[in-house]
Amino acid sequence: AWSAAMAGYLAQAGVSEAAIAVGPGPASSVQDELARCSGCPLLAISLSGPLPLAVYAFGIQQGKTRILWMVNRTERPQLVVVEKLRKAAALPMSRLNAATLPLKGFAESLATTSRAGSLDLTMEPYEVCRLALDAR
Repeated sequence: AWSAAMAGYLAQAGVSEAAIAVGPGPASSVQDELARCSGCPLLAISLSGPLPLAVYAFGIQQGKTRILWMVNRTERPQLVVVEKLRKAAALPMSRLNAATLPLKGFAESLATTSRAGSLDLTMEPYEVCRLALDAR
């Protein structure tokens, strides 16, 4: 989780390049995924909740797809509500958490938004989630 959050912080600070040495494991999987986002513009998003925020998020524009990266920075599950999405849409989602570690990386699935255009997501402790905001 720290690896994804650090990349987001650096991008938001305007850092154009950074080297983070990680060994094999979850951080390496996150770095591999983030490397594909190199040079992608950041999106304006808003975060709310009690401070300090348990979940950090940042958005990027990758080609024609908007991607929301979310990071649970705590040892507890956290409920995240993503709003202003397409109504009743199936969105590609990738999750990296303790349950997916035996899979050696992110687990792919679809998340379905509500009729109101929101998504309720319970993030596992220290989970990293990547959500494609544009339904295909």
